[in-house]
Amino acid sequence: MEGHHIALLSHLKEDELKEFLHSCINEICGRKGPNYADFRQHDEFSMDNFSSLVIGAKKLCTEMHSLDMDFEKVKEFIPALEYCQYEVLRDCLEVRKDELMTHAAVEKVSKSDNVLMDYDWKLKWIVGSSSFSDIQEPLLNLDLHMRCGNEKKTLNLELDKSELKLMIEALEKAQQTMLN
Repeated sequence: MEGHHIALLSHLKEDELKEFLHSCINEICGRKGPNYADFRQHDEFSMDNFSSLVIGAKKLCTEMHSLDMDFEKVKEFIPALEYCQYEVLRDCLEVRKDELMTHAAVEKVSKSDNVLMDYDWKLKWIVGSSSFSDIQEPLLNLDLHMRCGNEKKTLNLELDKSELKLMIEALEKAQQTMLN
């Protein structure tokens, strides 16, 4: 991380710094990140400088989170920041600590294993035809959105009541194993 670009943080007012850091953390966590148009009123921010600043700020946030927020090292690395700007940085990281921790865990696991990112489900009611009119059975359509490294895929399942019960039991056992 280049100190010159990250030192550009000192040109942001407290509220702008807070918005910028939260946007960087959003991008770290897979959501929309900072937008150059929101910060181009600063003469110091060319598109290249802004891109380098975003990369540096994201790296700073992840390193500070992994180092358990040692602000003395940050003060050494970015001496241009004022005390109130260090406070904004610390507050942003403290507020978003759980999200950063979850993202770090997902990133670590997803490099080698499939990770469940999201799911969608629908419940269908199957009604028999005229010759099998007494057949009525609920079916669950379950879409598991997975990620392995940078690859995303969706696993589609159709489960009846007994299969769903087996899946829930297996997931509960897996959760117990993870907690112990």
